[in-house]
Amino acid sequence: RNASKTKQSPSDAADLPPLHLLAGASDDVFCRQMKLDKKEYLAFKEEAVPRLKFSSQFDRWLKTGRPIDLVSG
Repeated sequence: RNASKTKQSPSDAADLPPLHLLAGASDDVFCRQMKLDKKEYLAFKEEAVPRLKFSSQFDRWLKTGRPIDLVSG
C-alpha cells in the first residue's frame, strides 16, 4: 500500500463548481470556467435533464400522490 497516494472522493471541493456558476452562468461561461467541452456538456445536459425532472416528480408522487408529467417540454 502506497501511503503517499491519497484517495479522492467525487465530492472534493476543488472538483465542484461554485454556487454562483451553477445558478447563474450561461452554458458558455459554465463550460469555460469548468474547462468542459461545450458539445459534450450540451449532450450530457440533453440526456440528464429529463431523468432529473422525472426523479423529482417521482419523489413528489411518493409524498403527495401528484401525477408524474411524462411529457417533456
